[in-house]
Amino acid sequence: MSVTMTKSTILGPNGQPIQKHALVDEIDDAQLTGIRNMWSHGSIAAGLTPVSLARVLEAAADGDHHDFLTLAEEMEERDLHYACELSKRKLAVSGIEPNVEPAGDDQKALDIAEEIRQLVQQPSFGDLIDGCLDGLGKGYAVVQQDWETSAKQWMPTNWQWRDPRFFAINRADGKALRLLTDNDPVIGEALAPWRWVQHMPRVKMGLPIRGALARPAAVAYMLKSFALGDWMTFAEVFGMPIRIGKYHGGATPEEKATLRRAVANIGTDASAIMPEQMKIELLERSKSSGGETMYKTLCEWLDKQVSKGILGQTMSADDGASLSQAQVHNEVRMDICKADVRHLEKTLNRDVIQAYVKLNHGPQPHYPKITFPMAEPEDLIALTEGLKELVPLGLNVSVAQVRDKFALRAPQADEETLGQVAAGEPTPDTPSKATNKIALNRAQSPQAVEDELLELENMMLEDWQQTITNVTDPVQKLLDQSTTLEEVKAGLPDLMEQMDATALVDGIASGLFMARGAGYES
Repeated sequence: MSVTMTKSTILGPNGQPIQKHALVDEIDDAQLTGIRNMWSHGSIAAGLTPVSLARVLEAAADGDHHDFLTLAEEMEERDLHYACELSKRKLAVSGIEPNVEPAGDDQKALDIAEEIRQLVQQPSFGDLIDGCLDGLGKGYAVVQQDWETSAKQWMPTNWQWRDPRFFAINRADGKALRLLTDNDPVIGEALAPWRWVQHMPRVKMGLPIRGALARPAAVAYMLKSFALGDWMTFAEVFGMPIRIGKYHGGATPEEKATLRRAVANIGTDASAIMPEQMKIELLERSKSSGGETMYKTLCEWLDKQVSKGILGQTMSADDGASLSQAQVHNEVRMDICKADVRHLEKTLNRDVIQAYVKLNHGPQPHYPKITFPMAEPEDLIALTEGLKELVPLGLNVSVAQVRDKFALRAPQADEETLGQVAAGEPTPDTPSKATNKIALNRAQSPQAVEDELLELENMMLEDWQQTITNVTDPVQKLLDQSTTLEEVKAGLPDLMEQMDATALVDGIASGLFMARGAGYES
């Protein structure tokens, strides 16, 4: 598609007028040959040594980061632990559903925000986020933004991740990226504004390439590769006895060679042949040196250092511990995730959202923003305990809000609910009929609590005479049968056996229970 070049009055992020034709002109993709070769970049990880690693890191800090980016790519392919931890950090952001905030409350701002929502809902928008997050490991990421235009609207229709090795960092400021071309394979050509989404996560201050997570992890990767190689060599012979071949003094060179082959074959084929005069002794290895755990311990220690560098903790990687420790470590990861989200929001709002709004609606005093709202983990047990203490003191809490916290929906009319008492069915723990006549609600207002207590008092007094008779009748009978005070005193010990206070105690207990539930604490 070609577009007639017109003089633009819209300025890009660099302050220069936007050349709209550059947004739709074809860009030479990665080639089989040339500076942007998508296949052959050689291997840096193979045979990595302290000297070669130091050379790679020093060259990257000086502006030649091709070998470092190759190493970063290989580390994700070769080291499962590094790939897993880096993936955790990426997915913690990419798994958040994006949100669009309007620039204002007027109808125009709301209409523009709705257009941005339609843009964000495109299937390829997820590719844009994933492409940008590739910069966490490598220091920066570049995503090509393809636009389509009509008489009414400019629309980004596709986002394609581009290999960061196809770009160079501008030596003048250490930040701006330039596209390497066959015409300029060293310094590169300036990138057209709004055609590229350039994400530089600020893991640390300074040059973006020095903030790449692969940089500190590279040393651990190199040491781990040494440890794994030695571990495999150790595992190959661990448990095998030491083989000693003995030959007689007059053995010929041919017989010695035969004995050597026999000793070697015992380790591989578990069988060998040799002259009768020769013999082989097998010496069992000592298992008390602890060498079989040394390499494993070293590799695990290096993995933990990588986890600390990428996630800020080791709890979610390999270690298991108490709930409180896990909560502390989860907060550390939340802080890192918040920082990653903040940097990604800045990139998308600058290179995608503002570009779309300016191209379609012209410069605006304020622009809508794309955000990634993060839900903070809540301690529901602490919330429950807090409600138990605060609601009886008069704090009114929305039932719908509490249900949302616990992810519980409102019950249907015909559903059985927890704590519900069927009409006419007294509970075994509260035999008083008052149980079935009053519904306790701990979220009532003070006036409602007072009214409920008055109702409870009236219900408790309805059958008090029958309840108290079982206690007072034996006393009245003793008084009627006695003629002196001494006779009354003598009959008191037998009264406890004659009295039946069960109904009275249960009634009082039931009333106090419901009074407390209604908010009466004294």
